[in-house]
Amino acid sequence: MTEVDKGYELKVLKMVANQYLDETISATEESLKALEANCDQVVWELATRIYSQSGHKVELGILRDVVNSRIEAMKYQLAEEKERMAEQARRVAEEKVAEEERMTEEGQRVAEEKAAEEASLHDEITRIMREFLIEESQAKIFVKLRKIVSEQLEVDENEVNLDSHISKDLRGDTLDFVELTMALEEEFNIEIPDDLWPVFYEKPRKPRSFFNSSIDDSDRGSVDCTIRELLLFIHKKVSS
Repeated sequence: MTEVDKGYELKVLKMVANQYLDETISATEESLKALEANCDQVVWELATRIYSQSGHKVELGILRDVVNSRIEAMKYQLAEEKERMAEQARRVAEEKVAEEERMTEEGQRVAEEKAAEEASLHDEITRIMREFLIEESQAKIFVKLRKIVSEQLEVDENEVNLDSHISKDLRGDTLDFVELTMALEEEFNIEIPDDLWPVFYEKPRKPRSFFNSSIDDSDRGSVDCTIRELLLFIHKKVSS
């Protein structure tokens, strides 16, 4: 047998042996330990299988080398996998720590902002109580009322004070008052009855539902109402 033939024979034997190992051995720690413990038995089973299928007598040393190579390859593969899993675990742990730190910082920031807002609101309520000589519960309502009036009538909040007149000072008309009333009902969870409408309405008008949106331009009139009157009405409603 020439050297070329021997080389080819060795190549085929290794191929067959590796196919057998692929079919019977999985890449796990348990399989590796079993292969190391039963190396000789595996070599013998390989030699027996090859002989039974081809009648070829294989040198056991060749099959032993194939099995040992597979053992070393499995060790390397498992070590690589362990390192990869360890690196992944480290990365996950680092990300978790970073996320916890971020959440802590975010929580502190939110808490600080909330505390600052509450402090600012407290100062504003205190200022309103002193300026308008009203009690705390009314001052708290006024802060919300002022914001809603500003949004609905499209005026700056600084223009809204207790003595502001809806029509004369804030340039609101009856249609604005309808929308304002609906916003106030939603904010304070109250119901403003229809019979309150004429009290705040200067211009005589034909009867119509309080929430009728079909009021035409000829029915637009001024609203004879101040922010103080609205405040007192809302305060009475929410306090009852």
